[in-house]
Amino acid sequence: MPDLLDRLKTALADRYAIEREIGAGGHGGFLPRYTRLHVDTMTKTNGSRPHLGLMSRQRKQERRPDVSVIGADMRIIGRVHSPGAVKVAGSILGDVLAEDQVLVAEGGRVEGDVFAREVVLGGEVRGSVVAEERVEVLESAVIRGDITTPRLMVHEGAAIDSELHMAQSTTVAQQGAA
Repeated sequence: MPDLLDRLKTALADRYAIEREIGAGGHGGFLPRYTRLHVDTMTKTNGSRPHLGLMSRQRKQERRPDVSVIGADMRIIGRVHSPGAVKVAGSILGDVLAEDQVLVAEGGRVEGDVFAREVVLGGEVRGSVVAEERVEVLESAVIRGDITTPRLMVHEGAAIDSELHMAQSTTVAQQGAA
């Protein structure tokens, strides 16, 4: 029986170590490639139990930042800035600047400008949208404002009242600083 308790304690300690390594909860349903656990090797430590080799130092540095989620019941007044990705399911009255991706989910609303490397719109945006790489407008989206991007994908059914600027890649920092 003590051996079973020791194994259980060890397993829980490994679980907590993994959660500290990759972050616990809240991000798995959205962009799972950002929080996926990379198992380098299965090795034995102390000759007694298998040990999961967590991400190497180099892979940790390459890992994309976490996703910030503005929940459906949240309303933010002011500018939102994230070094990673932002998912908006609630409403934001102000600009949204993300260095990676902005996703305005169906039912989400932004009254302000959106700046990111990549923007996916499924909700409502009243303001300019500027993307370094691409903008994708889903069928549930309503856009009222200019769109500036080198690539644009629009799904059938989207409502767009915009002036489109197909420009070469612009950096988010240049556009968001203005």
